[in-house]
Amino acid sequence: LAFHDDMAKPKSDDPIARESTRLYCAAVNGAQTSLDPKELKEWLPNYTYGAHAFGLKSFKELEEKRESVLKWIKEYSPIEHATKDAPPIGLFYGGSKDAKVGGIHPDPTHSPVMGMKLAEKLKDLGVDVVLSYTGHPDPRYPNSQAYLIERLRK
Repeated sequence: LAFHDDMAKPKSDDPIARESTRLYCAAVNGAQTSLDPKELKEWLPNYTYGAHAFGLKSFKELEEKRESVLKWIKEYSPIEHATKDAPPIGLFYGGSKDAKVGGIHPDPTHSPVMGMKLAEKLKDLGVDVVLSYTGHPDPRYPNSQAYLIERLRK
């Protein structure tokens, strides 16, 4: 929702449907930022999760049938919707303090690499982003709740 186009229906009879869905800010914990098996294997070679989201039995099958579900991968991968008008976001992860793109991770599904790659794209777009993970905390925000409290007070 943080990066999705506004889904408001200005001409709707329903006053709630007319409200903007754009967020003022967002904070996430351990977010999966992509569902693309090709991208995920480049970022995290031991990644094997997510085939079930497409009704497939294994990650190998997802890799083999990637083209047939690419429309859905793009629709449901947050990184695909990141644009320069995205709201400020705090990305908070646990995991290994030594996390790096291309490395093996104990929990690749929620690896800080997911946040690193999204933060990289957002920074390139000029979006205000905070990335915090084990061993690399942001001194201003010890957790996502602190981030939201600070941002929503502005």
